[in-house]
Amino acid sequence: MTAEKLRAADFWAEIKDRSMIDNGLDKGDVVYFSRCNKAQNGDIVAAAIDEEIYIRSIWYHKDSIVLSPANANYSVIRLVGDEVNTLRILGKATAYAHELTSENAYEDTDHM
Repeated sequence: MTAEKLRAADFWAEIKDRSMIDNGLDKGDVVYFSRCNKAQNGDIVAAAIDEEIYIRSIWYHKDSIVLSPANANYSVIRLVGDEVNTLRILGKATAYAHELTSENAYEDTDHM
C-alpha cells in the first residue's frame, strides 16, 4: 500500500465478515475508499441500501444492479426496478490493510 493511496482515501471501513475473502479481504481488514457515487463493473464499493452498508463488487446489468460477494457462502444482492433507487454508492476501494494476528502472521521458526 502506498502513501499516495492512503492520502487519496476519503474514508475507511473495517470488514466485519468473510464475504470478500476470495478477493483477499478478510474479517478485521481495513479497506480505504475514495468517495464517489458511481463505479464501473467489477469495482469493489462501499454501498448503502437503506440503513445497511455492504462492501461488495458491483455489476450493472440492463435491468438490475448486483452487489456480489467474493465468497460462495454469502448471497448476491440483486436490485431490480424501483429497488435500484435504494442503492447509494458511498465510495470505491483504493487500498486495504490486513489485520495482523497470530492466526495470519508469518512465523519463521528457523530464524528465531
